[in-house]
Amino acid sequence: MSPKISNFTMHDALGNSVLVREWLQWVRSHNGPGDFGVTTHYTWSVDGNRVCVPVDIAQVTWNELPDASGFICFEKGFRSDNCYVLDAYGNERYRLRVPWEQTPYDVPAGAKMWFRNVGTHNDGQFGVAAWIEFAGDFYFELDYHEGCFLWGKEIRF
Repeated sequence: MSPKISNFTMHDALGNSVLVREWLQWVRSHNGPGDFGVTTHYTWSVDGNRVCVPVDIAQVTWNELPDASGFICFEKGFRSDNCYVLDAYGNERYRLRVPWEQTPYDVPAGAKMWFRNVGTHNDGQFGVAAWIEFAGDFYFELDYHEGCFLWGKEIRF
């Protein structure tokens, strides 16, 4: 059994802290996010040990994986490998590349593409959303234990 994280918390420079899963509730109770400063670090517990990691949220965002076995992170910037998965201690397990091959489109070499964020889909359990030049927005179902994409589906607005 892999270690699980608990109490994933974000902290700001003003001394505020909030459990990430309670962020929207905190925003509502404080009349918006304005009272919370810029997030400077995350903390969480693994097997009773506290982990603290500084973070620059202008450069990377973190999301807890559904089974609490780690995190999926999205770096800012327009690169095809701007997403990676961390283990429960915050160590990189693997980096993902946009699987443009799973689209029905002929995407030319050098096309711009990047992951946007965690996505959800009625047919799936966990995945990521990505934008691909010449193809558009896609949802890709991710097996985050194996580090592979199971399928992709175009997002139509």
